[in-house]
Amino acid sequence: MMTQVYDLKTVFNFGKYRGKTLEQVLKSGEARYVGYLIFMEMKRFVLHPDTVSELDKHGFFDDMPISYYGPTGSLSTKSLVDYDKNKFLKKLKMQYQDYTNDPNEYERIVKQEVQEYYNNKKERTNTETIEPNNDNDYGTSYEKYGGYNGYSDDVIDDAFDGDPTATWNVE
Repeated sequence: MMTQVYDLKTVFNFGKYRGKTLEQVLKSGEARYVGYLIFMEMKRFVLHPDTVSELDKHGFFDDMPISYYGPTGSLSTKSLVDYDKNKFLKKLKMQYQDYTNDPNEYERIVKQEVQEYYNNKKERTNTETIEPNNDNDYGTSYEKYGGYNGYSDDVIDDAFDGDPTATWNVE
């Protein structure tokens, strides 16, 4: 998965909304999915500044819904004590600038951060037993990605183009 700059008409290139535009996802009642991508700082999901302004104009960031794994399945920015909308909007615009200033360097940094994350996860899981996903004929090696989300290295390489972060919302 490569970084993509999103405006309202941009089509998702990953996840359960692959093939849908940002606008379609928002209108379908799944704003919390978009909120999650934004709030969790998914670096490969970059909003165009005009899109940030448009969403802000409609109050999206005033009470941004965010999906999470918990009893209610979502929370809002109003429930976060340290949420500062203006700082958050500035951060989104800086992310866009970082990407557009040098997309190749941005991608290199993202890949490096992802690899470091999985190397650290691998160190933490070396003593844990990871149950292989037996729903396929893929190998059961977990050396490269540490069994991220229960997927073997082969599955991540083949089905997710070598990007373990793309497995986060597979249902």
